[in-house]
Amino acid sequence: MKKIKLLILCLLLTACSSSHDTLPGTWKCQDSPLENKDIYTAYLKLEIDKDLSFSMYDVEAGNPSMTGKMTQNKKTITLKCDHLEDFDPPASWESIKPNTTINYYFKNHKLYLEYDHSTLVFVKSK
Repeated sequence: MKKIKLLILCLLLTACSSSHDTLPGTWKCQDSPLENKDIYTAYLKLEIDKDLSFSMYDVEAGNPSMTGKMTQNKKTITLKCDHLEDFDPPASWESIKPNTTINYYFKNHKLYLEYDHSTLVFVKSK
């Protein structure tokens, strides 16, 4: 009986953690990049669909920032942005190109996106 309870507990913990540590969902950016607390980024929201279509936008002004499709590898995401007339990356990523590979990882159920030594930290909305 103890083995069955332990197995059920392990399955529940795995299901809970994996639901947070996946890309699809709605993500809210924290106040600033890890490396520069002087840059404000809490205005960013990132929505990722199951097919890895994405939209990063300014929720305070309602402006799009970057939209398109991403492909995911173990440690990187390749962003292929469309709607280039609205291409307006975050301030700490001003040198990013519309087709770029960035690093990503999950830690404590947060999504870390790193480009050019600037890491944006996102928390999944419930």
